[in-house]
Amino acid sequence: MKKFSLLLALTFVFTTAVVSYAQTPAPDVKRNLEKELKAIELSVDPSNPKAAKTAIKPTTWMKRGEIFHAIYKDKNAKNLAADPLTEALKSYKKAIELDTKNRSASGIKTGLLLLATDVYQQAIEYYNKEDFAKGMVSFEQFLEINQLPVVSKDNPNFVDTATMYNAALCAYKSGNWDKAIKYFSEDLKHGYNVGSTADLLKNAYLEKKDSVTALKVLQDAFAKYPENNDLTVSLTNYYIKANKTDEAVKYLKLAIDHEPNNPSFHCALGNLYEKLDRQEEAIASYQKAIDIDKNYHDAYYYMGYYFIVLGDKHNEIARNIPAKDVEAYNKEINKAVEWYDKAVVMMEKCRELKPDNTNAIEFLKNLYYRLNKKEKYEEMKKLLEK
Repeated sequence: MKKFSLLLALTFVFTTAVVSYAQTPAPDVKRNLEKELKAIELSVDPSNPKAAKTAIKPTTWMKRGEIFHAIYKDKNAKNLAADPLTEALKSYKKAIELDTKNRSASGIKTGLLLLATDVYQQAIEYYNKEDFAKGMVSFEQFLEINQLPVVSKDNPNFVDTATMYNAALCAYKSGNWDKAIKYFSEDLKHGYNVGSTADLLKNAYLEKKDSVTALKVLQDAFAKYPENNDLTVSLTNYYIKANKTDEAVKYLKLAIDHEPNNPSFHCALGNLYEKLDRQEEAIASYQKAIDIDKNYHDAYYYMGYYFIVLGDKHNEIARNIPAKDVEAYNKEINKAVEWYDKAVVMMEKCRELKPDNTNAIEFLKNLYYRLNKKEKYEEMKKLLEK
């Protein structure tokens, strides 16, 4: 049987753009983008003698950026470029490089802001298609646009933590651990979405086999944000996986202090106490979960399983008692029966809450067999045969 462990899911936030831009106009159906593309490429082609003059003009590259952006917007022109938004961004960056006197700064900025909207939208589309590697690139491009001086000068201190998180999440999901670490670290430094950011950053370090830094990430974050319960849960999970049960109990108790009415926390604490062979505290923790939520299935299930374990211990003791010591044998058997009776109550409640829970029915079948309750045994057996 799979034992209970506290692995509570942290919420991963996939945000929308934090900066609002004007929408790019719908593509002009009268435009011949193929012809425009050939002309603009000729004007920047180093092998074209006439391009010597046009290729050094910022406006030429601005036009190239606008054309590639238009290609992206026009579904009938998709075959003209494999990655039109990337080409558009390259073009605007080249225009910035050539615009040494800032005469075209305003037009470049407008083009970039319009481009940014579709770069971000493309990132979302890649994410939804689960093409996370390309999604990361698009989010990075969006960040790059915002960081270009021509765009950022109006708000130089702005840090786009939401987009960094999305870039990190795409990097994480595509297995690019270095990029994930880069962006999650930056977000954590700015206190963005601390719980999930720290947890994912920890995981990225674990993927790189760096357990020392992984733990340090959580400990440092917890030291800075001790009231963040997601961090407390992350530390608890870390210590559970590391089989450091005493440390897991320590942090789980802190989590309970923050959320005393969370039944899953008390249920998890019961499981940890089981591992520490602290019987009374384990049972009390499971019972607390039930007291909080009378319909909390897991508490009944795991307490019922624990009762079976306790009963089995007495059964094992009984097997090792010499045959002549009938009194001692019966004493242990009676103790086993007491625990099995309690387990029946828990498992029947599980069946009431989740009638299709075959695990509970299987346990009940075995319990009724041990308790010599033939009718109930046959009833459970038939349920499992359906």
